[in-house]
Amino acid sequence: MDTLPTEFDLIVVGTGLIESAVSAAASRIGKRVLHIDSKDYYGGLWASFNLENIETVFSKPQSNIHNAGSEDVQLDANQKKLVIGNDLFEIIDIEQAWHVLEKDKDYDSSLLKTKDVAEAALEVSEECNAESVDAVTKEVPVAVEANAESLVDEIQAIAVQEAIEKNNDVDIQEGAVAVIEAKENAEKETDPVLEVKEEFNATNDIHVEAEEAQIVEEEHLNNVTSLEVSAAAVFKPWSQESIMKQSRKFNLDLTPKVQFSRGEFVKLLVSSNIARYAEYIAIGRILTYLDGKLIPVPCSRSNIFSSPHVNVIEKRVLMKLLSTLMDSTDKDFSEYDGKTFKEYLQDRKLSPELIHYIVYSIALSDDETSCSDGVKNVKRFLASLGIIGQTPFIYSMYGSGEIPQAFCRLSAVFGGTYALNQPLSHFIYDEEHNFKGLISGQQKITASNLVTGFEYAPNEMVEKKEMSYISRGIFITDKSVLEADKQKTSLILMPSKDGKTLCHIIEAGHWSGVCPKDLYIVHMSARRTASAKEDLKYYVDTLFSNDPNDTKPNVLWSFYFAIPDTNDKDYTQHNSKNSFFCPGPDSDLDYDNSIQKASKIFDEIYPDSEFLPRAPDPDEIIFCDDSDEAAEEVKEAGAGDLPQEIEKTEEKQDSAEISLN
Repeated sequence: MDTLPTEFDLIVVGTGLIESAVSAAASRIGKRVLHIDSKDYYGGLWASFNLENIETVFSKPQSNIHNAGSEDVQLDANQKKLVIGNDLFEIIDIEQAWHVLEKDKDYDSSLLKTKDVAEAALEVSEECNAESVDAVTKEVPVAVEANAESLVDEIQAIAVQEAIEKNNDVDIQEGAVAVIEAKENAEKETDPVLEVKEEFNATNDIHVEAEEAQIVEEEHLNNVTSLEVSAAAVFKPWSQESIMKQSRKFNLDLTPKVQFSRGEFVKLLVSSNIARYAEYIAIGRILTYLDGKLIPVPCSRSNIFSSPHVNVIEKRVLMKLLSTLMDSTDKDFSEYDGKTFKEYLQDRKLSPELIHYIVYSIALSDDETSCSDGVKNVKRFLASLGIIGQTPFIYSMYGSGEIPQAFCRLSAVFGGTYALNQPLSHFIYDEEHNFKGLISGQQKITASNLVTGFEYAPNEMVEKKEMSYISRGIFITDKSVLEADKQKTSLILMPSKDGKTLCHIIEAGHWSGVCPKDLYIVHMSARRTASAKEDLKYYVDTLFSNDPNDTKPNVLWSFYFAIPDTNDKDYTQHNSKNSFFCPGPDSDLDYDNSIQKASKIFDEIYPDSEFLPRAPDPDEIIFCDDSDEAAEEVKEAGAGDLPQEIEKTEEKQDSAEISLN
């Protein structure tokens, strides 16, 4: 292990978001910062992992304590050692499971050997499609003839599908013969062109026939699409083996978050120039669960007026209400002090459907949210509309674990020293409870101030209280929860059955850089009341299915766990004026609350300095040292390189990236 410098202005222990933001801010103003962690990866509970690593990380002991060699470190007469880590912090409810067979060969051979049958079916479908795809755009007699040809296509498609179903349990040769016979039998049908022409002459309705030709053609194309999907499913079932081969293409978040396009966090990314260290994608749609199905939430004015789920009267009422809330002040709601936001909406005589949209999807609230908080949430939602895409939200490409690393990159650029996988053992304090340093291996490292994640706080500085938790679920699925024409990252906001809690659900596909093609990642987060699996059961049962023939997604892999929420209570008890403990992830949908806490800690340590002023671009740096070696070091730092950086996914979708600069 390399020897570290022994004196710093600030030691930051843990690489979570809040710790990393404070580290970047201190380095930015020229402070000597040591950013150290006993883990071998960046992010802590804010990190992202590939599929193989997430299983490995959670199978390891959670203790970060390394006592070997610490007894050889000499302390001053008035100093004492406190063991790093506490008994209160613990990740619980860990349960990982596969829902597919281990290897491809474990599947029933009758499923796999129909591959040639499926390919033959697709070939037939493509031939049918080529013959009739543009006939409906021609003159009426041609349209009538195209109608007849489409009927032949439809007969062939149905016959082929029946052949596939019939031959699931027969050998491959019989299956291929059945497909060929189906095609020949379809061609031997009585002349449908004559029948359609006679019907046309009898009705003498040109427009009706043209419309019927269009409808039949669309139905045929749907049949072809269905055959393609069925064929793919037949000869390529997912297995543990096939998924694990693409493990490095997964980026699975421990704490998935979205960001308001005009939120405080995004403003900070832009103003500080940290945005250049990360990439983003727009959340394409917001979904909610209403009347037994998932439906898109109308966000913008155009979406509201084009939505088929809101009638004309409700559209005008909704637009008027949102305008009223946006222009309101706190005094306008003084009579609703102590009342819920839902009660306010009910007093406005809104329909249950509109109340559902506003409370759960726009105000991001539940039935118990106060009126004042609900109004604030609506204003924040509306203020971010129209900035990027159709919704107010953006999502980090390659997972939310990129966000803490962006701050670490900035800290490294301005001289921060980084050391991961270090044998941390003790903090050092004097008799007046002032932080003096820490012990890493056989080294004593001193600093004027300490910033550390709550999980590293010594037992002596932690008050024993009942811990709150956030229930988490990560799922790999084979299709989207709601199929769409375009690939869209989705935010789903679902209330519990009693409406007292709200589950945040994020669905992302390969275009987000978080999983391989043809697979989806679904994240669920909710306040823990029983266990992670029990808390999320209602949402899992509603959105997913175990039936391969169901239109709902099938879960291929699931991972449940619960992480401590140290934000609602103060769990620390100490009189140290130069020790600052950072809470971990909270249950909020975005990062605004966490970045405010980082700013508050920084202001307490350096009250006369600005929190994260704008950093210059590499081409704006002026080298004052004539030494070529020193200039080269600054140039390399300006490139944003970070030691031991977690490897990004192999698959990048440049077309989906959003620049915030």
